[in-house]
Amino acid sequence: MELIRGLHNLRDKHRGCVATIGNFDGVHLGHQKVLQQVKQKAAEMGLPSVVIIFEPQPREFFAGSDAPPRLTRFDEKVRLLRDQGIDRVLCLTFNARLRSMSAQAFVDELLLNGLHVRHFVVGDDFRFGCDRTGDYAMLEATGAAHDFSVENTHTYLINEQRVSSTLVRETLMRGDFELAEQLLGRPYRVTGRVQHGNKLGRSWACLPPMCVCTASGARYRVSTRYGPAFAGMTLRLSVMSVSDRRLMAACRFWKYTCSIGIRISTGS
Repeated sequence: MELIRGLHNLRDKHRGCVATIGNFDGVHLGHQKVLQQVKQKAAEMGLPSVVIIFEPQPREFFAGSDAPPRLTRFDEKVRLLRDQGIDRVLCLTFNARLRSMSAQAFVDELLLNGLHVRHFVVGDDFRFGCDRTGDYAMLEATGAAHDFSVENTHTYLINEQRVSSTLVRETLMRGDFELAEQLLGRPYRVTGRVQHGNKLGRSWACLPPMCVCTASGARYRVSTRYGPAFAGMTLRLSVMSVSDRRLMAACRFWKYTCSIGIRISTGS
């Protein structure tokens, strides 16, 4: 999969594709259904599949620290999109210029001149451009004039609820990891940077994975794989400090982590 950072890095080889656009935070089952639509149409038309995302996410740009915490870091999101079989990810920097871009300029610069989109998959409630003046009807009209088609995304329901990043976030806040796994299509996981500690790991053959043992008062079984260097060693529980509110993990519902010799951080 190819990651393209910014419109300025688009080349002639990137013109002509089937695309969709969104935050794709969590890459949950609802997202995965959209990605299936994109891949299926791309295969039919013999074109690459493209997902357009933003960094930072628009709500983070507008709300700052009051924005909802992320379900997945940027790197993890890109990996999940790759695992879904997407050919290219175009990441647009959401800044003052993009925020002030008119809906028509957005269509002209991104969809027509930039990607030369042949088929666009998007929700019928999708709004874009300055003050959200662009809508699905505008995309259909533009597509008819410039020979590209527009397709509505399919809503995906579990327990009669629309699967969304907000629903996944609320589910994790309640500590319901089983339902979160159903919504995501995989167990929820978090990655973070390792902080400097006592540097004991330099002398060890391997490091065990981090394991959550409590969350929102609920207890979860801790399982860890050991290498020969850990024989006879004792697990030590340490309180996990959290500073990155954008990352969902540990922000509000993870309390402790099982740690051997190292401490982990959730900084981006």
